[in-house]
Amino acid sequence: MDATGLRERRRRDTEAEVERSALALFAERGFDRVTMDDVAAAAGISTRTLFRYFPAKVDLVLGRLRRIDDALRPALDGSPSLTELEERIDAELARLLADPAVGDHLAKVHALLIDDAQLRAASAVALGGSAPASGSTAEQRLVTEIAGATLHASFVTWIDSGASATPSSLLREYRDTRALRRKVVAL
Repeated sequence: MDATGLRERRRRDTEAEVERSALALFAERGFDRVTMDDVAAAAGISTRTLFRYFPAKVDLVLGRLRRIDDALRPALDGSPSLTELEERIDAELARLLADPAVGDHLAKVHALLIDDAQLRAASAVALGGSAPASGSTAEQRLVTEIAGATLHASFVTWIDSGASATPSSLLREYRDTRALRRKVVAL
């Protein structure tokens, strides 16, 4: 394995360990009672290193959600119709949720979000905030906004469903919200 590949794997492993440590602390003490110093100590890294990975405490929760959003961005390529874009998002969301690590992480994040309205609002914005490329037409922007709003609404509804929600139910919720969107907005 080359040095770049090894370095990238170590970076991902460190990032994952920091997220696991942070979520465990947040679950134990509550989001507001945990400091970045606490997280760094639990993860076995310096606070300075922690800030290189996660510039703010909220990023410890939102980091994976933002990576999910980043994974959904390629769905915007090629100026798809709203139906095509939603199908691409559905497929990517299904692929991501098939990873047990993503599902486990989302289940832990879900538990935190039920109890913290401020954190819940920030996370809902993190998922579904994709923007079309600059120079996009008004139609492309509108399609992207509607698809993002559909994903956002499904995520918030999933969080609001309470303790019974599972990662796989997020995909079901997205599909149900898409069906509702088709009733409300016919494109």
